[in-house]
Amino acid sequence: MAKIGLVYISDESQISMGLAYISAVLKQGGHSVVLWDDYYIKEKGIVNEIIKSDAQIVMFSVHTLAYQRILEMSKQVKSKRPDIIILFGGWHSVIDPEGMINEPSIDLVCVGEGEYAALDVANDFDKTGLKNADKIANIWSKKDGIITRNPSRKLGSLDDLPFPDRDIFNKSSLIDRDGRFYFSTGRGCPHNCTYCCNKKMVDLYKSCDSPYVRLRSINKCMEEFRTIKEKYNPPQIIFTDEQFLISENRTKEFCKVYIENNIKIPFSFMARVEKITDEVAKALKEAGCTRIFFGIESGNDELRRKYLNRYMTNEQIINAFDICRKHGIETCSFNMIGLPFETKKTIRDTFELNKRCNPDLFQISIVYPFPATEMRDIYKKYDMIDESKDKGRNIFNTYILKNTEVSFSYIKHQQIFMQLYFSHYKILSHISKIIPANLLNQYVIFAQFLRKKKKTKLVLYKITKLLGSFS
Repeated sequence: MAKIGLVYISDESQISMGLAYISAVLKQGGHSVVLWDDYYIKEKGIVNEIIKSDAQIVMFSVHTLAYQRILEMSKQVKSKRPDIIILFGGWHSVIDPEGMINEPSIDLVCVGEGEYAALDVANDFDKTGLKNADKIANIWSKKDGIITRNPSRKLGSLDDLPFPDRDIFNKSSLIDRDGRFYFSTGRGCPHNCTYCCNKKMVDLYKSCDSPYVRLRSINKCMEEFRTIKEKYNPPQIIFTDEQFLISENRTKEFCKVYIENNIKIPFSFMARVEKITDEVAKALKEAGCTRIFFGIESGNDELRRKYLNRYMTNEQIINAFDICRKHGIETCSFNMIGLPFETKKTIRDTFELNKRCNPDLFQISIVYPFPATEMRDIYKKYDMIDESKDKGRNIFNTYILKNTEVSFSYIKHQQIFMQLYFSHYKILSHISKIIPANLLNQYVIFAQFLRKKKKTKLVLYKITKLLGSFS
């Protein structure tokens, strides 16, 4: 039995479904698993815990924005515990496996899905001390300066996986700060947006003739729903699928069976605006859908088509929000600012389209072109990336662009203005510093009332002017 440590570093409040599945497969294979995450323990504390532990293999889940921090952690662990086998996986391993495997502190890199690759690593360590790492599919390894890059394994059915092991996470972190419990009904996205890393994973599995986009059977999902309802009784579920509404027929059948199984847990998910119809929205609402997250990204048709590979029209976007409102489903719009060749006009287009859609929740982030994406290539082609600023820390505030038509200060100001305009979160965070809690509660009640009035936008605009720029 191998002793495995899993490490999860994230700026989000959510658990890692990927690590939950990996833990389930490892435990099913008879191995011991412990998790360290930064929900309660800081990175330095995690390093100390690993060094003191009896872990034989430590597997880090790595996303691009945390790569440098996690790499530093691996160096610290290796300096004190050279006997520990360190494996890096996660999305960044698909983006830059070469950079990873050439780091002295990293022994193995898992390129692609990790469940059965992790199990093969643990099994081989148990049997041979990991002498056959150069033969394990999805694993890149090195020995005596020679790197072995093993091909990807053919993907199997998601139904073959055990239910995710959520119990490795602290119980209080199973439900995020918005009261949501995470659940997966499928993997992959059939679309090809320029800013998304999903295409790298799709291309990776083309080499072994495996479609990356897969869905769990509805019956398997219902079985897990019944289990989590009895064990955790979550207040609401959010589906982590990149695109939940892949098929209209499947969506309707899912809703029908969800009702028949008496699950009765409200749910939300991400979707494309083109997938929403009256019939679909009606079925979703009856099943318990409370909110849908849509990516508007930009309110300018040309920018969306030319630089984002998103070909929906403004009319389709507006229609999706109108349909949801008609059926009593809340909406959230995701937006980006600082796109290639963004101008004051295109920023205004994003503002105006959101004003027309009138989402219940609003999020706008400054563009961060991830490595190995088509968007990154566009920026590099026009010499618009300032590599010295690419710290990769926080996509909501990081700005690494240069030679742009609008300044960073203008982009930042517009980001703050739009966030204030469409929500009260930043206003409340500043008002709370000077107003007693009891008066603040009265303001919240008033704000909710005001949200429905025609003069809301004017009031928020004036408040924004008073508060000024927080950049």
